[in-house]
Amino acid sequence: MYHGFYFNPKTGLDRKSYFSNCLFEAVFTSPEGMTIGYSKEADRYIPQMDMEQNPNKEIIQDNVRQLLNYLNQINIYDKQSDVRFVEKLLKPLMAHPTKTEVEEFGDLLFSDDVLEGNLKKVAAELSHEEIVNQRFIPKMLIMLGISKKEIHESAWIEGSIVRLGESVDRSLRSAERYKKFVYIRKRIQMRIR
Repeated sequence: MYHGFYFNPKTGLDRKSYFSNCLFEAVFTSPEGMTIGYSKEADRYIPQMDMEQNPNKEIIQDNVRQLLNYLNQINIYDKQSDVRFVEKLLKPLMAHPTKTEVEEFGDLLFSDDVLEGNLKKVAAELSHEEIVNQRFIPKMLIMLGISKKEIHESAWIEGSIVRLGESVDRSLRSAERYKKFVYIRKRIQMRIR
């Protein structure tokens, strides 16, 4: 059985579309480096790290401290209200961030590589043209090979859009449409299998 706190595999299209996995990972990942293996010493197994520590270590530890302080000040009684409360916190930050939030979190380093190579800012600094190419129709044309333009990815596209500061609302709506399309497609593929 699939028991997720925030996501359900068959429902929750909006919640998934307004969530940024990469931003969440950059903010709340372990402050230690990536474990790439283990060595045995006496009767213990010791993790071998790719790097000594996460490059975002101090920020992550500070964020966790602040979050725990905040959560200790509030009182939530049931799981459903917990989920709605978390959604009220995450949705605006992840899908419609303010300039201040992008300044706070956008420079966190992130890598899609399992070994954490090629670290980049979670909110990549993209040009106007690169943001336009991320919009739903241009991105689909590029992905289908109809347009020969290039897609420059950002781990937190919403942060990149706000960081640029041009046509913000239009670009955020388009990013949302694209994410919804991706999750609808995944849902259809799950039903076909």
